[in-house]
Amino acid sequence: MKQVLFLALMLGGCVYVPRVVKLEQPDPGQPSPICIQVEPFSDTRVDKTLIGVVRNGFYWPEGNARTEGDVARWITDHLRASLTPESCVPEFSLQGRVREVFVDEWFNLNARIVVSLRLERQQTVILERDLEVTYSQLSHLGSNSEFEETLRKALAAFGQRAIPAVIAAAADAPSTPAL
Repeated sequence: MKQVLFLALMLGGCVYVPRVVKLEQPDPGQPSPICIQVEPFSDTRVDKTLIGVVRNGFYWPEGNARTEGDVARWITDHLRASLTPESCVPEFSLQGRVREVFVDEWFNLNARIVVSLRLERQQTVILERDLEVTYSQLSHLGSNSEFEETLRKALAAFGQRAIPAVIAAAADAPSTPAL
């Protein structure tokens, strides 16, 4: 009987509560071998507070996940911590536009971060491209803390693996822009 009641709550009504998600910084990891000046990113999303959707067991949207935090600043701060070691003289400048930061919840929490990047060396553009990173983890109840953890891990993957790999390839490439 308890399992039936729990299942009914999971599939039906308990997800109607909207989520308020804090934007927590992940560990910046190992410092980048390339010194990069990270300029403040802009946020081009229409609704700058919406960062996710909560769904019931039938995949119907039942509520939104929102943040009071500044998503563009959250990304900028993490990239600065990851890509700009102290006491370095930046050779590169990185600018970006946040196009999407979103977590879709059902059985998994599926995070997606999409940013348009522009990398310059001595005021010459060496890279312009959109970069997408996804991260997925099992959702138990789609709680605020699960949304926060999913976003933090997606941002960590973005700042520790995706961005350095793209920048390293662009930095080693000839001076023509990579598309």
